[in-house]
Amino acid sequence: MRVRVYRNLNNQLLSIMAMDSRLVLGHCTSIRLANVNFRINESGRQRVILTKRKNVHAFAEGEVADVVGYECFRGRTLDEYRTQPQAAPPINEVVRYNPYNHAHFTNEQGDAVSQVAQCIISCTAPFTRVAY
Repeated sequence: MRVRVYRNLNNQLLSIMAMDSRLVLGHCTSIRLANVNFRINESGRQRVILTKRKNVHAFAEGEVADVVGYECFRGRTLDEYRTQPQAAPPINEVVRYNPYNHAHFTNEQGDAVSQVAQCIISCTAPFTRVAY
């Protein structure tokens, strides 16, 4: 099953939302996802540009492979959303998103990135590490 991950602007952690129910399952400090799609809500991006205030409009959607520092929200668990544990691939790329510069996630060369095989997202870093 797939989840949507985004940086929570209130508690500075990563929020994990179930794609099927649209309910927040919990929060974590780091997560590894498989079969990842990066999504941007363009109207949310335009609102950021216009108001100069952050809002949640950028997401990584994928299958949960590993989680660090998980805190459940309202008793919800991640058990049914986890995939079988896999060896972590070498991370060879960094992906960033800045709504003022681009309408998509970009790699270090400035190329658009919309899908990756696996990624690690951490709330302590302003970027996402991905493996192709």
